[in-house]
Amino acid sequence: MLLKTKRLTLCPFTLDDAERVQKLAGEWEIACMTANIPHPYPLEIAIEWIRFHEKDRKEGKLYPFAIFLKSDLLIGAISIKVNKEAYRAGMGYWIGKDFWGNGYTTEAAEEVLRFGFDRVSPQSHCWHGINTKPRFYTRIGESWPQKRRNLTTTCLSLWSI
Repeated sequence: MLLKTKRLTLCPFTLDDAERVQKLAGEWEIACMTANIPHPYPLEIAIEWIRFHEKDRKEGKLYPFAIFLKSDLLIGAISIKVNKEAYRAGMGYWIGKDFWGNGYTTEAAEEVLRFGFDRVSPQSHCWHGINTKPRFYTRIGESWPQKRRNLTTTCLSLWSI
């Protein structure tokens, strides 16, 4: 499963990504804004986190993507979490602090939302979460309601994973 944007490639993580995940996600500025990343972030936890992805993807519960620049540099993560019984889905993300302020999160989120609505959970009426910066929420939230014909009420929000 590979998604591409103008500047990014979004794809499943591999165990080869674990050290880079540990380095980026283990920074205090990332860990303090996320629900599931400890600080310090041991390599073993990064490896375990990546190993669970395939199982969750097969079960249709979680669709995690590594965010790579076109230069093949891993800069972050973005995931869709689906609750099909409740017709809900959420998105979580983190971007390495050296890459903040370049619009990468917005670009990745727009592509992952497109993937989510079109291929994962088109019946979801609500995308939800916590800890989203208002500016990011506004950029993503304003662009999607009008793009989804059958979405009558939009309550898009996101969380930092």
